[in-house]
Amino acid sequence: MIFLAMLEELRKWIRAVPFQPFQIELSSGRVLKVPHPDHILVTSGGMVGVEDDVGLLDVVAALMLPAFALIGRLLPEAGGAYLSTDS
Repeated sequence: MIFLAMLEELRKWIRAVPFQPFQIELSSGRVLKVPHPDHILVTSGGMVGVEDDVGLLDVVAALMLPAFALIGRLLPEAGGAYLSTDS
């Protein structure tokens, strides 16, 4: 299944050393920022939870994530701007 491969790729981003903040785009177009690995949870059942700055948790099904959901990495030196990984 395609979404399982996408979840494994997401897990790789979470476990990356050093970790680099990134964002996830939902199929609705909404963007969830992941500033630290402690702010994201990927379940074995295909759910993804992302905690925001005030501690609220957004939980979405992996099927809600487009195939190329990991659309950029946060550049601290650019004042929080995102660098697109699209070519």
